[in-house]
Amino acid sequence: MSQHTLPQHALNPVPFGLFGFALNSILFAGSNLGLYSFNSTLFAAALLLGGLAQGIAARYCAKQGDTFGLTSFGGYALYWWSLLLVINVPLLNPNWLPDNNAIAAYNGVWAVFTMQLGWLARKLSISDQIIFACLAVIYLALTAHAVTAISGCLILAGIAGAVAGVTGLVAAQQLLAKSLQKKVLPSQ
Repeated sequence: MSQHTLPQHALNPVPFGLFGFALNSILFAGSNLGLYSFNSTLFAAALLLGGLAQGIAARYCAKQGDTFGLTSFGGYALYWWSLLLVINVPLLNPNWLPDNNAIAAYNGVWAVFTMQLGWLARKLSISDQIIFACLAVIYLALTAHAVTAISGCLILAGIAGAVAGVTGLVAAQQLLAKSLQKKVLPSQ
């Protein structure tokens, strides 16, 4: 995601998508770490930062022929929107409340999707590799938590989410600074 090279006049949607991803990841990491429970702030973050911002980035990646950007940003936008449905639809019909096996399967398929993208990301930047590795850990930990109810799995997911979020913020900031032709960090 963060190694894309575009003509100077082209809009680069990657920083926008990464900022949405990063902020959302950090907020959900706090919930997984037990700092606060799911609430309207997380609902809004998932809807707008995780879903809409990454969806918009995916649309611009598609317009520019960036299949990897479309697949990753678009896939995770759909993840956040579907997660909101998984959490909130049972409020309308309690019979649709997913059991632990369904939650494990849900997170498990996202772990597989993420590991496939992570395999491809090995050809991208180190920040992309860190992000996808952390995302795989998150989905695997959430899958394990659904099956075992071990609280340590949520803590692991929270730590991995925080690392992924901070890595995404740094990568987005570096890309944005590059577009402004300014140094952000001393290592640039």
